[in-house]
Amino acid sequence: MKHSKIYLISVFSLVVFLVSCDDKSLSPTIQKDPDFSLTPMENEEAELAALHLSGKLIAPLPLYEQIKEELELIRETWSDSITHVNIEFEPFYHPSIISIWVSPPTHDSIVAGTYHHWDSLNDYYRIDTIMPGWRHDKYGQITLKFKGRLNSLVLLFGYAGLPGFKFVTFLGKVGDWPVLHLIRDRDEIKYFFRHAYGDCPSGCISSEYYYFRVENDRAYFIDSFLEVYPNYPPDSLRPAWMDTVVTAHKKYLEFDCWHVDDFEYADYGC
Repeated sequence: MKHSKIYLISVFSLVVFLVSCDDKSLSPTIQKDPDFSLTPMENEEAELAALHLSGKLIAPLPLYEQIKEELELIRETWSDSITHVNIEFEPFYHPSIISIWVSPPTHDSIVAGTYHHWDSLNDYYRIDTIMPGWRHDKYGQITLKFKGRLNSLVLLFGYAGLPGFKFVTFLGKVGDWPVLHLIRDRDEIKYFFRHAYGDCPSGCISSEYYYFRVENDRAYFIDSFLEVYPNYPPDSLRPAWMDTVVTAHKKYLEFDCWHVDDFEYADYGC
């Protein structure tokens, strides 16, 4: 009898488990939509840096707050002695803007206001401006600008595959410039202020790097280093942390795009 009770309890537990699994499969966890009301945030630099580090469409608020507070601390502590801490972060692409190459008939319908395949997307992402561009016998170009500060490298995939669309990409910036590089290591963010100069439209010749970390509500200046192209010092003379700078720089320039399989300019911008 004792064994029968154990058996019945086991069967009952199994049934409850299976029913529970069925309930979960019938009622899956609903993913929350991005909260577009968060953007634009008060501090533009911190918001753009949080977009970059997170790779999200909208800057995560905790990451935004961390970057904002840590940059304020670094600058309040060091700007009187190291003025280059005032160099700000800016992405290499224009946020909230994407460029689309479309078929000529699609371009014509967009100009005429009769293209409706993207209406729900435009409402969802909060379109601000539709700017028709050039058109020739193969393709036409359209630029879309959205409200707030959105990660264009994520946003562009929202418009991938629409009827008549051939190529969707970001709108990049030209040249080189002084910039703040950041990289995240778990909960810590490392800050590298790059003071760059010398023929920057073609690629800055000289780069001075200033490395900072924040710990226990204190901002620490770790080190600085100067590189001059083409006379880079031997690897043996470069501080080990410059490897992290190289990684941060590569991540800064990472990008993507979408195109149809037979797009003849598949390597353009991708």
